[in-house]
Amino acid sequence: MGAEKVAVGEVVFTTAVVGYPQVLTDPSYKGQIVTFTMPLIGKYGVSEDQLESDGIKAEGVVVFEATAPSHYKSVMSLHEWLAAEGVPGIARVDTRALAIRLREHGVMMGALGPEEPGELLRRLKASPRYDEVNYVDLVSVKGPKEMGEGRLCIGVVDCGVKRSILAEFLKRRVRLKVVPCRRPELAFDCDALFISNGPGNPRLLGFLAERVRQYVEYKKPLLGVCLGHQVIAMALGADVYKL
Repeated sequence: MGAEKVAVGEVVFTTAVVGYPQVLTDPSYKGQIVTFTMPLIGKYGVSEDQLESDGIKAEGVVVFEATAPSHYKSVMSLHEWLAAEGVPGIARVDTRALAIRLREHGVMMGALGPEEPGELLRRLKASPRYDEVNYVDLVSVKGPKEMGEGRLCIGVVDCGVKRSILAEFLKRRVRLKVVPCRRPELAFDCDALFISNGPGNPRLLGFLAERVRQYVEYKKPLLGVCLGHQVIAMALGADVYKL
């Protein structure tokens, strides 16, 4: 299923019944192989309005069954989409049993692809662990950009922000200034600062936590979600660790 190539990443699972296009395009899944416990994936295909970013961010996909789509908005099947994006997948896997193993033993690194097990194991051992890579730099915007109109301005530090989060802000008629994770100070002039979701290990984002610590001195509203919330916690002196 998907591209004929090898993927190496941290194996995680989602129990979501719907929303596979949103999951696979969520930048928070960069560096990960996503396992879907829902046994039938692909039934409504893929359409542009379902995507959370400009393409698939997950490294690989594991499903029990990938089915042909039947939906008026669909422009391609899950298999066609994965192949077009260069992302490999595997089907006919007992994904619920895999999810139980991951839940009991914790997420772990894995590899999948059209190679012999020995070759997959060799590539897996030669690859860096998920926690050792700063994936945020790979998904953050390269330069500042503005969108929306409104009296209030919210600065968005892009660690891998989802389109749906930006859309929710814009519904509230605010102006957004989206800035790279390495340059949060470009948005310090806004009325509030939002640190977005994103992939990877927050401990590798000490540079961002230090800038957020500086922003706290401005006495302006500060908010975050997922990875962004962890960065704020680090900025305020808390420790973070993986459950």
